[in-house]
Amino acid sequence: MNFKKLTNMFSSKIQPEIISHRDIKIPIDENLISPNIILHRGIKIPIDENLISPNIVEKLRRGRYENNEADQLKKIIIKDEVILEIGGGIGFISCLAALNPNTRSVEVFEANPNLKPLIEAVHALNGVPDISVTTGVLMHHITSPTVPFYLHKDFWASSLSPRGGDLQKVDVPTFCFNSTIEKIQPTLIICDIEGGEMDLFEHANLDGVGKVLIEIHQKVVGGANIKRLFDMFSQRNFHYNQHHSCGSVILFSRVA
Repeated sequence: MNFKKLTNMFSSKIQPEIISHRDIKIPIDENLISPNIILHRGIKIPIDENLISPNIVEKLRRGRYENNEADQLKKIIIKDEVILEIGGGIGFISCLAALNPNTRSVEVFEANPNLKPLIEAVHALNGVPDISVTTGVLMHHITSPTVPFYLHKDFWASSLSPRGGDLQKVDVPTFCFNSTIEKIQPTLIICDIEGGEMDLFEHANLDGVGKVLIEIHQKVVGGANIKRLFDMFSQRNFHYNQHHSCGSVILFSRVA
């Protein structure tokens, strides 16, 4: 499904409603909405049942979607922040980041090819500046132009490793992580890639990066690998920032 077609799905002359996280129905101007939009933390999310599972819709309706990341993001973005998001999801976090007045630019990488048009529709619906959205997997030691990626009914469980509940295997483009960092020169990296963070950051050149906000996945990678991840960041002169970490969402900040 392309971006234009998806965007048209969320345009209607019928007076619709926005559902807030408290399930309060709030009418809004016809030319800004569609019949099926959820308002989450001020961000309008168009719901396509082919892309967003009932489980994730329920989290959005109850205001429980990516709250830890959202809470910390507004506190850690500083003036002229250049942000690289790895694992774009539905575009919620990149919208929040782009709407922050201190943000200079945002670039998004998302492996699931089905999510790109949705991310772009979310960006357009919320009036954020142009954000580059790339379908692909960032990695090191690229040996093939594509890699298998396993789609799950809950998109946030999709990954490079097959597991129960996978719906489809797709081949997605690969991109060199260090080359991408060199090109974008991010000051803040946001990462949520279902356990792929272990391999991604092991050989990463983080020169110029001041902060990495990352969701860790202990159930997927195990405790020993979580220790290894912390060790990797420590060796690169980053520390665990307790003021802006919550549960599985961790901020690693460069030691001044």
